[in-house]
Amino acid sequence: MKKNHFKPDEDINAENPIKLKPDADIADKTESLKEGKTEKIKHMTFENNLEMSELSFRERHEARKAQRKAIIKDMSSKEKISYFFYYNKWKIIFSLIVIIYASAAIATIIRNTRPYALSYAIVNHNFSEVLSDEPIRDYLKYYNMDKGYQVNSSTNIHLNLKEYLNGNAAENDSTSYDSFPLLCSENYYDIIISDKNGIDFCVESYIAQPVEDVLSSDIIEEITMKYPDIIHSVKEENGESTNIYIDISDTDFAKNLNLSYNKVYICFPGKSSQNVKNAEKAMKFILSLDYNIN
Repeated sequence: MKKNHFKPDEDINAENPIKLKPDADIADKTESLKEGKTEKIKHMTFENNLEMSELSFRERHEARKAQRKAIIKDMSSKEKISYFFYYNKWKIIFSLIVIIYASAAIATIIRNTRPYALSYAIVNHNFSEVLSDEPIRDYLKYYNMDKGYQVNSSTNIHLNLKEYLNGNAAENDSTSYDSFPLLCSENYYDIIISDKNGIDFCVESYIAQPVEDVLSSDIIEEITMKYPDIIHSVKEENGESTNIYIDISDTDFAKNLNLSYNKVYICFPGKSSQNVKNAEKAMKFILSLDYNIN
């Protein structure tokens, strides 16, 4: 029998080809590898795609960062700024686009959430005459609503009752005849400013509401006293007359609009409390009434 030549206290790894190293040696080697890789990153160039592909994302970022530092090292301040904008131009452009669109969206949201000072439609204006918005601006200033409020306007509405009944309405005016009455039924407009043709269509289409349903009795009384003949009525089927529109032709408001017609009328399509309030404000301003509106 062979005798065992190992000594009891001898390291069992003495004849083992895989030798264990102290932790300190492993740490030194790891640190050495890190230093070598760091040095490699410092001298990396963009042209060396093979070496770059061997690195992790973080290491590639460090390599590019090191290269940029080397490039701008001896540059002047002006050259550094030019290089920065050249190198980051697409990032800057993309950021500006995002900022512009975000700002526009925010501005639109803010603008659309502001309360309405007035919503009006101008019917049958011929755009060979330049429409003026000066009376509307004066109206806003009069009520201190030139800031923080919005105005809704439709100025390209064309309505003619006879042409509509005869089926001769122009095809390009189909939107006026279809969409406009629908918007009026949804209390979209406070007032409608028009010539007689447009008023006739609004009356026959039940767009124009009776004056008494919109303006208070005190306002109507003051209008009647100051301007006896400007409230016009229409006869109903039962023979009774209903006040339905008002002639504002002689007012500065109507004249300063620079409309393409001289006889200017106003009617009221909206029935909501806000429509009524805005309509009363409009009539107080247009006719210079003394009536106090809260």
